[in-house]
Amino acid sequence: MDAPLFDHPPLHEVRLTGGLLAERQSTVWSTTLRTILRNCEETGRLENFRRAARRESGGHQGRYYNDSDVYKWLEACAYAKARGALPEDVATAAAEAIDAIAAAQEPDGYLNTYFQLARPEMKWKSLHAMHELYCLGHLIEAGVAWAEDADDRRLLDVSRRAADLVDRLFGAERGRVGYPGHPELEMALLRLATFLNEPRYRTLAKLFVDRRGTRPSPFEEELKDPAVTAMNPGHHALVMEGGAYSGAYLQDHKPLREQETIEGHAVRALYLLSAAAELAVDDASLREPLRRLWTNLLERRTYLTGGVGSSGHNEGFTKDYDLPNREAYAETCASVALAMWASRMLAIENEGAYADALETTLFNGVLAGLSEDGDRFFYANPLESIGGVERPDWYSCACCPPNIARFLGSVERTLVGVGKDALWIHVPAALHVDAVLQGVSVAVTVEGDYPWSGTVSVRVEPERPVEFALRLRIPTWCEDATLEVVGADQPAEYEDGYAVIKRTWSPGDLVRVEYAMEPGWVASHPRVLANAGRVALQRGPIVYCVEEVDLGAAPQHLAVDTVAPIESHQDGNSVVCTVAGWLDQDPELGLYAPFEPTAPAPTQAPCVPYFRWANRGPGAMQVWLRRMEDGPVQ
Repeated sequence: MDAPLFDHPPLHEVRLTGGLLAERQSTVWSTTLRTILRNCEETGRLENFRRAARRESGGHQGRYYNDSDVYKWLEACAYAKARGALPEDVATAAAEAIDAIAAAQEPDGYLNTYFQLARPEMKWKSLHAMHELYCLGHLIEAGVAWAEDADDRRLLDVSRRAADLVDRLFGAERGRVGYPGHPELEMALLRLATFLNEPRYRTLAKLFVDRRGTRPSPFEEELKDPAVTAMNPGHHALVMEGGAYSGAYLQDHKPLREQETIEGHAVRALYLLSAAAELAVDDASLREPLRRLWTNLLERRTYLTGGVGSSGHNEGFTKDYDLPNREAYAETCASVALAMWASRMLAIENEGAYADALETTLFNGVLAGLSEDGDRFFYANPLESIGGVERPDWYSCACCPPNIARFLGSVERTLVGVGKDALWIHVPAALHVDAVLQGVSVAVTVEGDYPWSGTVSVRVEPERPVEFALRLRIPTWCEDATLEVVGADQPAEYEDGYAVIKRTWSPGDLVRVEYAMEPGWVASHPRVLANAGRVALQRGPIVYCVEEVDLGAAPQHLAVDTVAPIESHQDGNSVVCTVAGWLDQDPELGLYAPFEPTAPAPTQAPCVPYFRWANRGPGAMQVWLRRMEDGPVQ
């Protein structure tokens, strides 16, 4: 197996030390984990495992994939425990949940409370729709997290028995062709293979990726069984097209290597591509299709906020440039998945564009999914609202709350990369990383208030002088960046979106970076019809919006002056911008009336970070604003 360019460090080697991401992470640990626990208890998700452990029959509560929410919550708990930040009551509940999960597992390794309690005769008969393999993927991820980061192998033992069962059933030598209807297990198997140094799990993950999209599809045979269709009749319409099986929703329409455009369910697509990116380390045939699909996604099917999947019908993609704002789906899980894919692409290709996408979706699409207080959530993330939108504290399909908790609980791993002779800083958030470079222990500390401030310092403390390359990303939004090694006349080289400083580093060496971070207007491609005549405000990696609570009127009545200066100032723990514009007088008219020019009222419009919207009431919101460069018609 070839090696990636770098490894994302384990949690014991990297930690956030302050700033926005540390604040969000702390909120997850102190509040969000309790909120998820309470809801998992109240909705029967935990009780399902207790009933299965008692070998009961019937009584399953909730949806057939609810086990996965418990596993994701447990994974997030493992990260909090690794930091000594897991609240005692949550730790007790997590330990009890692990005991129940272990007791619920059947002797052969099978574990799925829906089928154990409700439909034991239907096990493994509906891989395309019923999420058995998807749930086991999240079990395995939680098991590895508890073993690797929380020094507790109980859940890992459960996970390995489940993985071994899947290998016996679907491994190449067994002959049964099958793979997950919802990709995720592929990533989990790769993680398990790496942690245990057991290549057969990697082989199984590769088999799933390679078989997917081939014909005949095993899902076609499943759909011939009326009993299978009856379990999830709504799913049938999503996988059929013109009366025939399509499979695009399931990422089963074509083999990955033949796909030209990114299609179907967004989370499924990006989880599959994340696994493929890991496999591409030593399978060059995957790299070109990965680049091709990345280009299609980022250049034609992604929102400014890093949200992906514009349609609620299929929770996914439609066609190029179809990016409506008010109806945008942009599921929080899809933003998490894009960050996962971007971080994996970074490890196989030395290209700053992947880090740009990681940063954009992290600071906008991902953070928008969690309220300021950490106890309310967004599943969909529209870029416009006419009001009435509030964050629920739970969903019947609750994949997003625990997903954002587990991602933010370990987000620091995606921000840096450690190679044999290089350290990558993809996102210069305040953090500390302990690395071994050229055989020498090196402590690197990043300081600053990024993304609010562009002033960043990087302190290098090697155990002894050692030569390696420090690679600092220069974002594409940054029109000017200055960099200096304090006390040394050493210019940086620039390569693939990174400033590269290769030198012999000594204890106390300091690099100062200044990223120009002026607010500015962004326009979209003219084929994005929803944004015709509109602009959006961005400062650094942060996308801004206007909320009714600040403007005093619905922002749909606002037209902004794109020539006037934009002011920005610190407001509490974020930066707020103010733009000039005009408000329509909003006369009381019927649905239609003769046109009469009016004189809009000049105004100053406060703009807040998009990810903070809907924390102060259900008022209207807008990211893409009408523009008016020459002033109103008098």
